[in-house]
Amino acid sequence: MHDTARLRVPRNEAIRPRRHLILYFLDKLLAAMQNARKIKESMSLMRISTFGAMIVLFAFGLMQPAQAAEPQVRLSKNGISYMTGGIGHEEVLEMRPHAKKFTLNLLFSEGDAGQSVTAVNVNIYNEQSELVFRLKGSKPVLYVNLPAGTYTILATNDGEKLRHKLTIEGNTNQKVILNWKNEQLDLMNNETGE
Repeated sequence: MHDTARLRVPRNEAIRPRRHLILYFLDKLLAAMQNARKIKESMSLMRISTFGAMIVLFAFGLMQPAQAAEPQVRLSKNGISYMTGGIGHEEVLEMRPHAKKFTLNLLFSEGDAGQSVTAVNVNIYNEQSELVFRLKGSKPVLYVNLPAGTYTILATNDGEKLRHKLTIEGNTNQKVILNWKNEQLDLMNNETGE
């Protein structure tokens, strides 16, 4: 499956709650259009039109269950291991078993309903205000393996910043939920009953 984080969707609050579903369908359509050309070339004897092949592939792609990629542990420039994911139920389930392996578990959400937030920029500073970890475009779940110490997290979502100070003791696991207020989203959820 393609990385949907590359697709830019306008910040229209009317479509934002369903952004992941829209991005999923756009990704499938793009893949189907790209594959349609290859199929047309290989099946030129059958004279399948690009449009017909695209519809067949698109329909087939929608019927297949989405497969989440196995989450990968990565290293920051400062040598700190981390893992990010959590777009969709499958990715959340894939990541859960890894949570206790990291000293910090961050969850990013917005509004009273706690809807997932993607593309969060995260900076973590130590007590001396030195940047020890930076990630641009984090997904809704971010696990970071920080050594013991006191840290300040600065997370930015769509230009709005949240700060959180915490202390990591030994190999303990801490969970922090950073939730941005979103009155428009809350109002829309109240109207739809979500």
